[in-house]
Amino acid sequence: MPRHHSFHRPHHFPPPPRMPFGREMIKELRELVFLWTIAEESEGITGYDLQKNYQAKQTNVYRTLNEMTEAGYITFKETTVKGRAQKLYSISPKGQKYLNYLRRKWTTRISFLTDVVPPEGRFFPPRQKHRQKHILHEIDQLETQDQLLDYLDTLHKHYQRRIKRLEKHSQNIQKIMQELENVIGEITQLSDFSQEKAKTIIKKMFENI
Repeated sequence: MPRHHSFHRPHHFPPPPRMPFGREMIKELRELVFLWTIAEESEGITGYDLQKNYQAKQTNVYRTLNEMTEAGYITFKETTVKGRAQKLYSISPKGQKYLNYLRRKWTTRISFLTDVVPPEGRFFPPRQKHRQKHILHEIDQLETQDQLLDYLDTLHKHYQRRIKRLEKHSQNIQKIMQELENVIGEITQLSDFSQEKAKTIIKKMFENI
């Protein structure tokens, strides 16, 4: 008779938050990713760059950009790049508020993923074999020197943005660590410890991070 094994989640991993799968979730995540990327580009970013950065379908990219423009989350200015008319998209004040809302909403929902995925598996650096294969495949589709230089420039900007995100992430972690050290010090010095006092100190920490 085959044995049935029961596997349990380790106690130190809390259960992941409930994920509301559906079209609305996908729409919000796409808006979050696009707004976040656009916000990081002070000079603006083209729809073509967004499409290449995230390997997204052209129709999905421009439909989302049009919807966010109509909603007032982004603005654009028309410019000419290498003889081609293009739109440079920038985030609006309303879009920045919406981005902050999406960040708060989704941070707790997806943070558990980065806790269980090792750092080397998160960003798909070009040294990984499958990433190299993908880049070479992309290059095979290009016909001119200008197209190749355009693609390499987009790739370069993509990793520049990754560096900025990693630096910001590192700063956030350092701030959290400092706040935790302060909390540990305060709780250690409590002469009449109680759960309520400890929770009050921790809540203040939450306000600072």
